[in-house]
Amino acid sequence: MRIKVKKSMKLLLLLAVLAVGVAGCGTKEEKENISTKYENTEYDGLFDIEAARKDIWIDGQLLEIPVVLKDLPTGWTYEDYNAEYLDQGHGIAVLYYEGKKMVEVGLENYDAKHFDESIVYNVTIDDSHCNIADVVPNVTTKQEIYEKYGEPVKVSEFGSYYYGIVNGHKTLGGRSNNQSIIFKFNEDDVVREISFTYADLTK
Repeated sequence: MRIKVKKSMKLLLLLAVLAVGVAGCGTKEEKENISTKYENTEYDGLFDIEAARKDIWIDGQLLEIPVVLKDLPTGWTYEDYNAEYLDQGHGIAVLYYEGKKMVEVGLENYDAKHFDESIVYNVTIDDSHCNIADVVPNVTTKQEIYEKYGEPVKVSEFGSYYYGIVNGHKTLGGRSNNQSIIFKFNEDDVVREISFTYADLTK
């Protein structure tokens, strides 16, 4: 029962990353008419976006993003997790490696009829058997993050520490327009969750 609850919590954490909207900024009309001009399209900090997207390890297996589902390396398989409340064109997949469940991921270019053409663009982990750019949940400390990456570009009111390009969402349940890594810490200042997003900022 405890394992089942933990898996459900991991899925809820991923959905929270995908489904949280931008709150308290601008009028309703402004929010509905957001253009493709983003507030932040450059980043000059210590976090290496391009290196990190190629350095995601899920229980010993390398996963690079973005990647089209049908182009995943040999051994990886996937199934659709129908998240009806996400915007059209966005979804969630469960990834397996040699039949073992590995991680839930966020998708863009999603179409249930052409599911294998969906693009993995977000990975959220909270297990010490996983790491992103050598940062390990439940092991790496906040002090080590600061030594590695310096000051974050943003700290949210919910205690999320952002590095990279951060633009948020256009709509509730929509696409995260970021190329970023986000850390959340426990009460002992140890990383409890990492979310990595690599979106196409031209969209």
